[in-house]
Amino acid sequence: MAILEAVATVPYTDAQAPGIIALAVVGIISFIAILVLAVVMMVKIYKSAKYGNRTLPQTHIGPYFASLFVANFIQSIGSILNIDWLIQWGTVYEPACVIQGSAKNIGNVGTALWSLIIAFHAFDVLFLRRKQKRTTLWATVIGTWIFIFCVDLFGPVILEKPAQGPFFGVSGNWCWITSNYPRARIFLEYMFMFISAFFCAIIHSIVFLRLRGNLGGNGWRNIHFRRIPRSERWALKISRDEVDGKMYKVAMQLMWYDPLLCRCVVVSNVVYRYPLIYTTLIIPIAVARFVDFSGNFVPF
Repeated sequence: MAILEAVATVPYTDAQAPGIIALAVVGIISFIAILVLAVVMMVKIYKSAKYGNRTLPQTHIGPYFASLFVANFIQSIGSILNIDWLIQWGTVYEPACVIQGSAKNIGNVGTALWSLIIAFHAFDVLFLRRKQKRTTLWATVIGTWIFIFCVDLFGPVILEKPAQGPFFGVSGNWCWITSNYPRARIFLEYMFMFISAFFCAIIHSIVFLRLRGNLGGNGWRNIHFRRIPRSERWALKISRDEVDGKMYKVAMQLMWYDPLLCRCVVVSNVVYRYPLIYTTLIIPIAVARFVDFSGNFVPF
């Protein structure tokens, strides 16, 4: 019976169709936005390299953001595949179903991990001020992507059992990790999302407070918190050294406004409150999914 649930066709109702259409449309918009953003970034990189516009020390933020975009891109492909189910007016177990389940898993885990890595990198650069090594960059990029694909393959290669049916299959109105593997849903996806959201919020807040002047000290040494009265903020701005001044401007954007950075040169003034929005969005989604997993009805 469990196997049949993972491979059975789940027909859509007229009430569900608008929601599936919305998911597909958002996937298409995300797909196009990432492509446009990639073109804009490449143009900015070319102009920066051509005119030698480097105002800050080099960091690894560019490649890390590029990896985040790749994860979002894969995630959008998973949403676009909902068009197939709309055409067939129901979720059907077929190769496209397995691809969608895998794409969703890679996209969600990748987005969570790269968001966390960007947070740790910002902390390393803006708080600890450690020199960035190129070997660390490549080890992080290659190692993280290998880990992401290992997480995605762990289910169908290691966990999948004939008696339980396919690992990626029909999961309600789309394809994902089937209900026959409930623990895998948590430990191979949602766990990464919650960990990322938790630590991103903490790390970005610490860095923001450090550069705002509320946290004093040198690196981890002699860290202390201080309240800065409004009347004394002008003095803090004057006494802030050149590195602190530049890093403060970057942090104000990176923590809450996140410009696209490459080689630590600001290449876009496009603002999107990524860490805050990421945490805000995944919590209600995850809660709704857990309620659904427990067998309770969740309106679509």
